[in-house]
Amino acid sequence: MGATVLLLTGCAAPEPEPVPQPGSVRIQIGTGSYDNGSDQLLVTVHDSTGSILFDEMLPTGSATTVEDVAPGEVTIVVEDHGEVTGQIDGQELKVLVGPRDLTLLQ
Repeated sequence: MGATVLLLTGCAAPEPEPVPQPGSVRIQIGTGSYDNGSDQLLVTVHDSTGSILFDEMLPTGSATTVEDVAPGEVTIVVEDHGEVTGQIDGQELKVLVGPRDLTLLQ
């Protein structure tokens, strides 16, 4: 009868690369007097490929969250305010919109 020998080399398997996780974009529209004279602003969110993830009119004083945004670069465009760009990897980007400013918080 033969003996089975198990040889352990002490080398661990390589750690798997972390998989980037989807994140979200939280958009907060402040109250006040906006240049467009309306009580709503057009907000568009798109990813680095140009795909539109969100494109809606948001009333002033409101907030919304765009969920399950793929990791990578995301751009938020707000009517009459310009745009901001940020990176997403499992966290929430926060965009604050005021009558005269547009701020990205990470």
